[in-house]
Order: sequence, then C-alpha cells, then structure tokens
Amino acid sequence: EVDIDGTPFSVLMERAVKLKSLQTKHHRAKYDAFPSFYASSVFPREDVIKARETSSFDDRLAEAYRMKEEGNSAFREGRLCDALANYESAISVWRWLENTNPSWKSEGIKDRFIKEHRYECKDNGECKRVNDFLVICYTNIALVSCKMANFTLAIKACDYAIAVDSTNEKAFFVRAKARLSPASSGAVHQSLARADLKFVLVHNPD
Repeated sequence: EVDIDGTPFSVLMERAVKLKSLQTKHHRAKYDAFPSFYASSVFPREDVIKARETSSFDDRLAEAYRMKEEGNSAFREGRLCDALANYESAISVWRWLENTNPSWKSEGIKDRFIKEHRYECKDNGECKRVNDFLVICYTNIALVSCKMANFTLAIKACDYAIAVDSTNEKAFFVRAKARLSPASSGAVHQSLARADLKFVLVHNPD
C-alpha cells in the first residue's frame, strides 16, 4: 500500500471521508432534523409537481387523494415501503421542501438553500379540507411505521398530525401505541403514553 509521509493512503482517505461527512452534516443540520416523510419532499415525483401546478383546488385535492388511495392499496397488500412513499407524496402536494441550489448534486444539500412551502388556502373551507387530509396521511404514515417497527418515525408522524389537529383522537391513540411498542420502552415513554390515552378517554369515554 502507498504511504504518504509514513501514513497509509487508505487511512488518509478514511480521514478525508470522515472530515467531509462532518462538514456536510454541519451545513445540513436543520434538513437532517426533519422527519423522513418531510425531508423526502425535496425530491418530488412528476405527478406531485403537476398537482402543485394545477390552478383548481378540487383537481389538486383529487390528485392528492389518488396518491393516498395508492398508499392504502399498497398497505393492504403488505407493500409497506410503497405505502409510505405514496402517503409522503400525497402530503407533499400541500407541504414540501424546495432545494434552491442548482449545484446541489455536486455540493450536497445545504440548509441555506432549503425553502419550506405550504399551500395558501383561499378560504376556511379549503383549509379544513387540506388539514383533514393531512391528518389522515400523517396518521397513516404512523400506522405504516408501526408495522415496520419504526416507532420513532410513527411518533413524529403523530406529532405532525396533532400539530394540525390538536384534538385528533386517532393520532393520540397511535402515538401511545408507538410509545409502548418498543421492547426498550421505559418509564418516560410509558408515562407519555398514559397521557395520550387519558386524552383519548376524556374526549371519547365510550
């Protein structure tokens, strides 16, 4: 093996890769903190882009529902990764990230070029329909994530659902389940799960 100043080349390469990784991580800390179902929206499918560009709210909503239904079909057939991808796409019709750096392929993703977008509702009716849709998709992501034993992602998806609708009982129930499911679930998670279940019982005693 070739040495450079007494250090094997492979060791130097390993150090360079680690250094580059640390530098990249520093520039994309915010992006990396986003849950995967949001972070993935920076790479939209063609049908998602077309849905965003339509001028008709009803057509946009119909396309989003089509994606959600594709997710439902995949879930029923046990194709969990496909289900997750379709739910993510359905959400990204309304909320998404944009990478404004044209050189990102060579430079990597950097927080300063990431822009967050949300659909701007024209009235309260539109907002309600969008929010109802988002909550369904977030809770569906949580259910798929539980099936995949990714309980951290399931909890985060429920957090997003509750941020949209703070009284959604299903989101609280699924979050409690996700907190109790891991074998490593300890006292803190159990306490949080009890709080979630208490909320459900208070609002739906039957």
